[in-house]
Amino acid sequence: DYASSTQLTTVETSRLPFAFMVTLSKADGGKKQASGSLFFDDGENLDVGVGMFVEASAVQESAASGVVIEFTRKQTATQVDVPLLETVEVRNIEQGQRIIRVEVDGQEHTDWDMLNGGVVMIQKLGMNMNGGNHVIRLH
Repeated sequence: DYASSTQLTTVETSRLPFAFMVTLSKADGGKKQASGSLFFDDGENLDVGVGMFVEASAVQESAASGVVIEFTRKQTATQVDVPLLETVEVRNIEQGQRIIRVEVDGQEHTDWDMLNGGVVMIQKLGMNMNGGNHVIRLH
């Protein structure tokens, strides 16, 4: 991993692509879901009004349905540049579910793998979080 093998400042590190892990857990009605948020700042300012939140939510309605992950950008008073989202790892997909297709913002994405234990690794996204909201669908 580049960041751990190179000496970088906080500002330089904040420009590196990042990965997001989604761990689905059982909710009411048998569906699985997850949600969370990340806060990105400029690496220099201590004012929490300078930055951007990226909120993520994921849901798998049933064992027969796919997974939908939505990324929503919530800007604070001052915008900062958010690095590219490069990898999304989805864990705890319903037992027996076989994912056959991944779509990113309505387009088929082919750089993904279904791993043992209900894990899907989606790579080479290059998703620009500064450009708006995004949706990933696992079918």
